[in-house]
Amino acid sequence: MDRLGDQMEKQIKLKPLGFKNNYLDPVFIGLGGCGINTIARLEQFNIKASNKILINLPIESKTLLEQLSRELENQDVLIFAGLGGVCGTTLALIVSAIAKLKAKSVGLIITCPFKIEQNRYELAQKVLPILKNMADDILIRENDELIKTYPDYTIEEAFNKMDENLALSFKQN
Repeated sequence: MDRLGDQMEKQIKLKPLGFKNNYLDPVFIGLGGCGINTIARLEQFNIKASNKILINLPIESKTLLEQLSRELENQDVLIFAGLGGVCGTTLALIVSAIAKLKAKSVGLIITCPFKIEQNRYELAQKVLPILKNMADDILIRENDELIKTYPDYTIEEAFNKMDENLALSFKQN
């Protein structure tokens, strides 16, 4: 496994993930484009959750809150989101807060924007400490590290490789 994969394997310290009929037992929640795309790529690597929730804006707030409150009750939850934009950042804060109140355990897999995306990067840095307090475990994936690790890849190939390494870390867990 390459450097980024090694880093991910060390950082994912959620309790051992159980499999149920060849599906991962925690509820997967994909927030915004980044979170939804990450779950889709994981599925390409045969990492599938027995229960997944995909949320993008616009949403019906009351319906979302009611659904999440019911579905996350006493569950292990993995939340996937990209920070820096309106959708992933806002939803990560809302959904993590609900999960902290309702779920048995909360894991966050967060992707941070490039530093060159100054406003998005600064927003992500402001939100991260809040999210860290809402999670039992957190994995932060930095886009800048991604490019350093895979300099000869297109951005799409690099994201795919990052999610392949994440899938491998799930399989080894």
